[in-house]
Amino acid sequence: MAEYVDKGLNRRLMEASRSGASAYLREYAELLGQIGLAAASSEVRFSRPLVAANSADAVNAVKVSLLYNDVSTLLIASSGQAQITILDPRKFGGESGFQITVPSDRDDIAKAVESGHINCGFMLPSSDHDDQLYSDLAPLIGQGRLIISPTRLVMFFAGKMTPEGARNWETIQTDPLAPLEVWKSEDAVDSDSIKTVTSAALNARAGDVSIDQRHQLVLPYIEGVSLSEYAKIIDDASDQIAALRVELASYLKQLSTNNDEVEVFRKDVLQPKIDRIERDFRRITTASNIRTGGLILGSAVMCAATFATGGVAAAIAGVAGTVGLVGGAKELADRYEKLSALKDDPLHVLWRLKQQGQS
Repeated sequence: MAEYVDKGLNRRLMEASRSGASAYLREYAELLGQIGLAAASSEVRFSRPLVAANSADAVNAVKVSLLYNDVSTLLIASSGQAQITILDPRKFGGESGFQITVPSDRDDIAKAVESGHINCGFMLPSSDHDDQLYSDLAPLIGQGRLIISPTRLVMFFAGKMTPEGARNWETIQTDPLAPLEVWKSEDAVDSDSIKTVTSAALNARAGDVSIDQRHQLVLPYIEGVSLSEYAKIIDDASDQIAALRVELASYLKQLSTNNDEVEVFRKDVLQPKIDRIERDFRRITTASNIRTGGLILGSAVMCAATFATGGVAAAIAGVAGTVGLVGGAKELADRYEKLSALKDDPLHVLWRLKQQGQS
């Protein structure tokens, strides 16, 4: 997988996420230029921002997105308590700065633009619950697979003062789907708006299949996995993810072409293939001398979970430890080869995730 930043910067974002919203905002603003350059690169597949209302929605949205994209970007809606930081325009956008698009019928904003009293900023939810979520997501951030994207704000001063005599800065939320250097008010229209000078817009990646379809297709196989175990499996299976994406893309194309119901399609097409992997796994791990007797089934159940997190070697070790090397070295070598062959199936990663979620 192509990385959007080097490992040192991945680590900076990961460590900041473990320290909470304030620390993460500082690092994100500092690294924004490099993140933006990567988002414009054809070598790295960035997701469209995943907008989540709460931590449960965020976790599931991230899990699904990781199967389809090299890097997933997550935006969490503010539930009240939040941190805000002002962005230094010199960090991103170059000499030509940002493009700021706001409604033309707002005289107060027009006055702020003309006088230069306008800024760009970030906002990130910062409750204890939010900070715990950022910490839980840290391993995926460290792997370079996830960016937590703060809400982008246009902040302007239109001449109003607070009772204490300080400037009263007002804020407008911007379109989260716009490129990083385009700060566009969600209620502004391009043909009827105020704009500042801008540098070239970044590449936008829009899918022709609804996010809901992508979500519904795979969520039943991954929702039971903890984030920590999910990160381990995705990292271990990074070479297989490309094949999985090709397979899922073909399913989504069928869904779009035939206008099928996702649940029916999953039951008729996807689930039988997952079941086949499960049958093959059980056949391999339970094939042993009859002297193992009642231990056979228990061995297979145990090894399925072991294989999900530890891979082929761990599963073989589980078989050897439970059934006592009945078939000897040759049998174990044959099983190793057959278990390794299961990984050639594009849906093997989904099966592993499902097994871990059920353990």
